[in-house]
Amino acid sequence: MDYFSEVLVIAQQLRRKIPGGIGTYTQGLLFGLSEIKTNSKIKISIFATQGPKGQKDPLSRYGFNLKTVPLPAKVMTTLWNQRLVGPPRGYSLVHSTSLAFPVSRFSFRNSSKLAVTVYDLAWRKFPQGFTNRGIKWHEAALQRAIKYCDILIVPSSDTADELMEQGVDSNRIEVIEAGCDHLVPPDHLQTNQLLSDLGVVDKYILTVSTLEPRKNLFRLIQAHQLALERKYYDYPLVVVGPQGWGEDLEASKGVFRTGKVSSEVLSGLYSQALCMAYVPLFEGFGLPAVEAMSFGTPVVASKIPSTKGACFEVDPLDVDSIAKGLAQVCTNTALQTELIEAGFSRTSQLSWRKSAKQHLSIWQGLING
Repeated sequence: MDYFSEVLVIAQQLRRKIPGGIGTYTQGLLFGLSEIKTNSKIKISIFATQGPKGQKDPLSRYGFNLKTVPLPAKVMTTLWNQRLVGPPRGYSLVHSTSLAFPVSRFSFRNSSKLAVTVYDLAWRKFPQGFTNRGIKWHEAALQRAIKYCDILIVPSSDTADELMEQGVDSNRIEVIEAGCDHLVPPDHLQTNQLLSDLGVVDKYILTVSTLEPRKNLFRLIQAHQLALERKYYDYPLVVVGPQGWGEDLEASKGVFRTGKVSSEVLSGLYSQALCMAYVPLFEGFGLPAVEAMSFGTPVVASKIPSTKGACFEVDPLDVDSIAKGLAQVCTNTALQTELIEAGFSRTSQLSWRKSAKQHLSIWQGLING
């Protein structure tokens, strides 16, 4: 078919050692785009630094043209930040799924429109959850985005409001929620083997995140310990996710860490959990909560945009509040049923095909405008 325009999606986040939530978002978007590409008048290409040598590039799975450069990721980002390297030429629009993005050194040499996804401004609300270097980088990257990008795509109205408070015109902001239908079917055999190896033989509470300060795992574990001491319940807490930065979690009674797990096992852990606990200090969206909901698991969470009230909300700064929330959801079957139904209703609104269609519409509008 004939294409009217070409869009380059910068997926550099997927080359990071720990892609995190932005990586999940990027994968979901590419998956959604691959599902609807035959219906689009836009030709899509993916840009990233080179993948692992000697094997098929994981980014080729989406079926788009792949453009890579033989530079380390950190070098590429530094060159972009200093505007020593601009975006590849020949594209109608360049969209970066993170705040690491290129800006043309000479605007008259590259007429590409520029879009970027801004998930949140968490480093401002909770600077203790970031390194000083991280705060400095994020702040500079945000200012570059505000100055140079034609459109800022955000996952929630919360982030949109924060950008408008920074003086960004509402016409330059588009809210597109993430999907939550990216997980594969569960492998219950592998999941049960993992749980058996950990010593978890019955029902359990699950939490999923990169292990870093902003995710508030220390308070969650303290709340779990408090619930055990008060005999609210006797279920173990299973902690899933790679180690990020900051202090490591201390060994605690009734807490079992898995590290990073395969997609099949993650789905299995979601589907078999008694409840999911997710109490970050701040989130621009909060994918793990709705991932759990999509498997019919009730969720205890901070007030985050993704859940839209379909969870049992607790105060992430109050250990007692978290403990009591866990207790109520773990022991009240009527409440579990209510939350499961609310979760299914909420997640039925979140698909990557829908997100991809919204992206395509915005891209086309920018290009035509």
